[in-house]
Amino acid sequence: CVAARAKALTGKEATPARIKLAQKKSGAHLVRVIKPGQAVTMDYREDRVNIHQDASGNIERIICG
Repeated sequence: CVAARAKALTGKEATPARIKLAQKKSGAHLVRVIKPGQAVTMDYREDRVNIHQDASGNIERIICG
């Protein structure tokens, strides 16, 4: 996973198409969308891209792990 490849999607609405595009651009096998206040496990998966959304449903940040 290389999150920097999907950085251009930051700030845009987290539509299903953009989530799939972030996964493709990053090269991740798995994708996890994280909404504000959502509990998530702290396990690290180098083949997973995490897409953090803000309260408006926009992509706030994209990281691997």
